[in-house]
Amino acid sequence: MASNEKQFHHKTSGIVAAKNKSFNVRPQMSIPSYNLSSEISPIKEAILKDEIKVVSFDIFDTVLTRTVAQPRGIFDLCARRINECDSVLPERLRNDFSAQRIRAEKKARSNSVREDIKLDEIYEMLSYEFELTSITAEKLAALEISIELECSIGVPGSVGLVRFARALGKRIIYISDMYLPKTTIIELLKKAGAHERNDNIYISGECGLAKTSGKLFDYVLNVEKCLPSEIVHIGDHYLSDFKIPKRFGIKSFCFNEAHLNRYEKAILSDQHQIHPAHQRQIVAGLSRKVRLAEENDFDKVQRTIYQFGTNVAGPILFFFTLWALQETVAKNIKRLFVIDENDIFTYGVVKQILCKTGYNLELRYLH
Repeated sequence: MASNEKQFHHKTSGIVAAKNKSFNVRPQMSIPSYNLSSEISPIKEAILKDEIKVVSFDIFDTVLTRTVAQPRGIFDLCARRINECDSVLPERLRNDFSAQRIRAEKKARSNSVREDIKLDEIYEMLSYEFELTSITAEKLAALEISIELECSIGVPGSVGLVRFARALGKRIIYISDMYLPKTTIIELLKKAGAHERNDNIYISGECGLAKTSGKLFDYVLNVEKCLPSEIVHIGDHYLSDFKIPKRFGIKSFCFNEAHLNRYEKAILSDQHQIHPAHQRQIVAGLSRKVRLAEENDFDKVQRTIYQFGTNVAGPILFFFTLWALQETVAKNIKRLFVIDENDIFTYGVVKQILCKTGYNLELRYLH
């Protein structure tokens, strides 16, 4: 990360670098308490019913999520990769890739006669707008897919539901409004341990039909040759995964644990714009990842401590550490000390950030 990025004004203990600064943290936050099993239990009860033959899952933000907060975070990472290499892209595209990628998708959708579009159509539009060669457009699409694969993770609660339904002999299918190709979706699901060879996958971009209109559900019922009363559908979107399938008589559940909580949204919004957008995307996304990994058997005290760590302490520690490293580099200091030789946690955090940023600093304990 460039040393001229905006500084991060947080303070905690354990690191000696450059010069101490004070920072008054008054979060005034209450940590929400929830039990994931209370949301999953009604879904399991529905799946257990003998008349249910097929269990259908939405994909993104239901079975899968990302280590960045939003799809835009993927585009931001694409932009960084592009700028790290000797790119032949026009300067206007290089300097504003995320916004141009979003704009190309909107334009491709408005020009399409189908209900949804494919990734290739988005990059064809980008190619047209910036006069790119077809090879360059293909490379950009491949870059986006590779970053999706890097950043994709399974949502433990819903992956558990997939395995639960599979163990009962139910047929698993996936229904998603998505532009990514089916081959990529299969790779993502396999990475999460949520795909087997006989699972049918219905992608709006490939079918040309969307969940939001209801036509994709109608198509699925015809292909699967089953009655609406024989399907349970689980997804995160209140309209397309809950209200629309219910109109067909499909038993549906809204499962949105992968949605950003208020703390993650606060990291992402950062009203004062202290932190660059790509950093906010990553920290909010990783905060969600750790939150979703919470153990269901935590008691109330353990859950409160865990959630405080994921929602508040972790992001503050990260941003302070990054600020301290940037200050150190800016002042041409070559060596950084951790005060307490027993403080392996702080040492580990700093070491990880040094590896990711590539800062040429020597890290030692202060003996």
